Amino acid sequence: MLGAGIITPILPKYAENLGASYIYVGFTISAFGLARIITDIPSGTLSDIVGRRSTLLLGTTLYVASGLVAAYATSIEHLIIARFLQGVGAAVYTTPALAYVADILPPTQKGRYIGYYQSSFFLGSVFGPSLGGILASVGGLRLPFITLSALSLVSALATYISVTPTPTYRKGEVYERENILSIITATLRSRAMVVSYVAAVTTFFLSTAIKFTLLPIYSAKVLNLSEGEIGLVLTLIALVNFLMMGRSGSIADKLGAELTMIYGFILSGLTTALYPLSFNLPILLVIACGFGVTTSLIVPAQVSLAVESSHPKHRGLSMGIYRIFSDIGLIIGPILSGAFIEFLPISYAFYFIAGICFFAAFFIYLMQRRP
Repeated sequence: MLGAGIITPILPKYAENLGASYIYVGFTISAFGLARIITDIPSGTLSDIVGRRSTLLLGTTLYVASGLVAAYATSIEHLIIARFLQGVGAAVYTTPALAYVADILPPTQKGRYIGYYQSSFFLGSVFGPSLGGILASVGGLRLPFITLSALSLVSALATYISVTPTPTYRKGEVYERENILSIITATLRSRAMVVSYVAAVTTFFLSTAIKFTLLPIYSAKVLNLSEGEIGLVLTLIALVNFLMMGRSGSIADKLGAELTMIYGFILSGLTTALYPLSFNLPILLVIACGFGVTTSLIVPAQVSLAVESSHPKHRGLSMGIYRIFSDIGLIIGPILSGAFIEFLPISYAFYFIAGICFFAAFFIYLMQRRP
C-alpha cells in the first residue's frame, strides 16, 4: 500500500506530461481498478491450486515490473498498460494474502488479527501520498514509480524468506470434483457470505465517496480550506483507522461480526450526516476523527465473517469474490457521489450516503434473524 500510495499524487500530472487528454488520464486511473476486478477470482483460485506463497511471489513480481514499465513509459498507452499490469499484480497479491492470513489465524481471535492486518493497509495509505510528493519534488516524476518497484522487490524477498507454504489439497483436487461455477453459486447463496459482500460494497463505497470526492470538495468549496488542511483531515481519518483496527477486531470477536457491523454502519451513518454541520477546520477534524473510529468497526468484522464462512479448500476463490465486491464499491463510490453533487447540494450527498449506511445496518439485522 505504501508503494501504491506514493504514485497517487503524481499520476495525473505524469499522464499529462506524456501528452494525455483528460479522458486518457481517466483511463490511466481506471485501468488499475478494472484489472483488479477481472483478476480477483482467478488469482484466488490460482492460490488454491498452486499455493498461497507462489501466488504472492507472482503478484509482487508483477508489481516490480509494473513500476519499471511506468517509470520508463514513452507514451500514454505504455502507462495505461503499466497501470493495468499493476492492477493485476495487486489482485494476484492481495486476494491470496487475505486467504493466507485466514489460513494461519487463531480460530478464536480472527477479528483481532484481521484488524491488525487491515491496519497495515491504512498505515501505507497514511504515508504513501506524502512520500510520493516528496520523492517527485526531489527526483522527478519517475522516482515514485522506481521506488514502487523497489518496495515491491523487498516485499517479494520477504515473502520468499518468511511465508510458509500452505496446503494446496493435492494441486486443487477440489476443482476437479466441483465445477468452479457451482462453487461460486454456492458461495453466493451463503447467508453469511452475502452479508459480508453487501458490507464490503457499502464500506468501500462509503470510504471512497467520502474521502476521494465529497470531503475534499466540501472542504475546499464550502470551508475554503487549503490543500494542506484537506490533507490533514484525510490523514487523520486514515491514522485513526490504523490505530483502531486491532481493537475493533477484538470487539468483533466478543460481540460477533454481524452485530459489530450493525453498530458500525449505524454510527458511520450518524458521523457522515454530521459533516454538513462542520463550519470550520476544528469541528471538521473532530467529525473526521469520529468517522475514522466508526468505520474501523466495520472492516475487521466483515472480513472476519467472510473468512469464517469460507471453506479452506477454496478459500482463495471465496476471498476473490469478496475482493470483487470491495472493488465495485471502490469504483462506484466516487462516480455516484460526483454525479449526485452535480445536480444537488453537497449536503444532500452526505445525507444520502448516511441513508445507505442505515440501510446496510437494517439489511444485516434482517439477515441475522434468518435461520
